[in-house]
Amino acid sequence: MFRIKGVFRSWIKEIFPHFRCTIVIGGVHFIPTYLLLDTGSPFTPITPKDYLRTRLRITPGKEKTCWLAACKFYRIPITQGVEYRFETEDNELKKIEYTDSIFLYPMDEFRDIKQVQAIPSIIGLDFLRKNNLRFFIDPVKEIAYIEGD
Repeated sequence: MFRIKGVFRSWIKEIFPHFRCTIVIGGVHFIPTYLLLDTGSPFTPITPKDYLRTRLRITPGKEKTCWLAACKFYRIPITQGVEYRFETEDNELKKIEYTDSIFLYPMDEFRDIKQVQAIPSIIGLDFLRKNNLRFFIDPVKEIAYIEGD
């Protein structure tokens, strides 16, 4: 069993649990970041805040769309392999491959780039379910962790 400890960070004037992670795309693009755990999200997106640092060329086609933080995005499937690397409470590296991650590409890239770039990448319920992970939170004591077998 392993446990990944979360930290509480501010986003849109509230405190939310985030998890320090390195996202590895295609084995060559390393993105150190903090992922917000959103129990209301049905998907696990990598947002412009993170993928713009990789120099990956992302071109929307006829993808589905979605809303996140009052911004409309194209949901672009990631065709390269995606691996999420977390440090456990035992200081071990936990690597989780996840094939259902998506990029979120703003539908109007000139709308308000600062607003779009402020949106963190997210761990959604799909990620927890498909990897048999459990999420625990005590918001009063600001304790949060993800646990797995």
